[in-house]
Amino acid sequence: METNMKLTEEQEAILNGSQGETMAKVMKTLIRYGEIFGAETWFL
Repeated sequence: METNMKLTEEQEAILNGSQGETMAKVMKTLIRYGEIFGAETWFL
């Protein structure tokens, strides 16, 4: 998934499935919300 948000290495890994498919889907959802509201970064 390509995003305009700046993610940490850990967040990128989660997005790419390092913690399983469910966590990757959760990360994608959080990124979409962030982009809707104009966020540039997202931190855990």
